[in-house]
Amino acid sequence: MNKTLIATLTIGLLGFTGTASAHGSHLYSSHTHQHPAKAQVKAQAKTSGAYFGAGVGKLRLDVDPGTDIDDTAHKVFGGYQLNKKFAVELQHAKMDGTQAPAPTAYDVRATSLSAVITPFNSSRVTPFAKIGVSRVKKDLSTGNTSDTGISGGLGLMYSVNKKFKVRAEYEKFDSDTDMLSIGGSYHF
Repeated sequence: MNKTLIATLTIGLLGFTGTASAHGSHLYSSHTHQHPAKAQVKAQAKTSGAYFGAGVGKLRLDVDPGTDIDDTAHKVFGGYQLNKKFAVELQHAKMDGTQAPAPTAYDVRATSLSAVITPFNSSRVTPFAKIGVSRVKKDLSTGNTSDTGISGGLGLMYSVNKKFKVRAEYEKFDSDTDMLSIGGSYHF
């Protein structure tokens, strides 16, 4: 069900991309006067280049029905912006610790390779969607597992300036591992 939801949202965003482009193309045409804020955003829009970043958030692991492990996790990521609408991103997220009442030691690592889709770039705040593949390794005191599968996510990105962006996102790495995070990225 989660994979279907992510696929549906991604397809919907891709469809919205065409609509936003068709309706927003007049904003930066040479025969109209630009608002200073719009001109600044246009100057900030870079069509390609590498970026890297880091984030922190809450990772949730559904261990058994009714038993979840929620803890602080951190992640690092890097990618390459192919054009205004698409980027390729590699990410690694990690969460480890011990949870009470029954001492459950855990070490959860998720590595993913994703296509990042930005449907439109008409303002400083830009929504994005991610779809890709993840490898999730779960080392628990009750046993170890490793899964590879489809991953996805949705988020918002705020351009502080043309080099630095702040982003908040929700990601689903597999059927029982997800993460809500905030982070920043530096764009070359």
